[in-house]
Amino acid sequence: MFLNTEKIKKEVKNFYERFPYPHTDYTIREHFFNTIHDKLMKNILSLSDLKDNSLNGLRVLDAGCGSGEKAIYCALNGSIVDAVDISCNSLNVARKKASMLGVSSINFSVADLTEKSFFEHRRNVYDLVLCIGVLHHIPDYQKALSNLTEVLKPQGTVVIGVYNSFGRFFTNLEKLYLRLRFFNSEERILAYLKRKHKRRYRFLIEVDRLLHPYELAFTFSSLKHLLELHGLKVHKWWPGDVNMLPGQLKMLLKGTSFMLVSAKRQNAVLQHP
Repeated sequence: MFLNTEKIKKEVKNFYERFPYPHTDYTIREHFFNTIHDKLMKNILSLSDLKDNSLNGLRVLDAGCGSGEKAIYCALNGSIVDAVDISCNSLNVARKKASMLGVSSINFSVADLTEKSFFEHRRNVYDLVLCIGVLHHIPDYQKALSNLTEVLKPQGTVVIGVYNSFGRFFTNLEKLYLRLRFFNSEERILAYLKRKHKRRYRFLIEVDRLLHPYELAFTFSSLKHLLELHGLKVHKWWPGDVNMLPGQLKMLLKGTSFMLVSAKRQNAVLQHP
């Protein structure tokens, strides 16, 4: 099936101009380090064999940074951070949040992960690349991953977070139910979600989960194969070390729709698909 990637890219960009994500409510450091997002970062660092204090001095790229929480977390722990996103409004939110938290050391930039302009002068630069909740919204995800791999240092680590095909099953049923209940009206679904979720942060999570204009999902094996095609060797998975089929059935039963994987760049020449 032919995909109009430019049209999809524009729809995704417009979605995040309207709904910057995750846009947490925390504006002081003490709260920022005691949240659900803090737990996510601990998982990300564990996958990378890192701790908070080992982030100091690392060159980090947050690719698809959204409202900037991961970039800010790394900067507060001493990393030298570049943070890019396709959405100008998301970056404005990120800059404002960084300023409120006293962080001025992040280089925020507008960038399309599928294009070379940001990446071509940064080859072999980053110790750690984070791309969390991004590739599954990009039709040309292979181009994006190729660019991310090229800016990693040899033996550098990339952490990818994407939807799992099995774990996404019940979310897809929920999306179908909402479309049927509200006659496929985005306005009505948004009104329902606002009534149900009073906090902006929770509301935006549900909007992103249920109303996004474009998404993909991966199995463990398809994601592993994709990484290997780009010269990346899988290091660790979350949740846990997985046996492919039992692990995915477990995600289905628990409704765990998101998976994280860390991978190391190998010294071999990249195999572009």
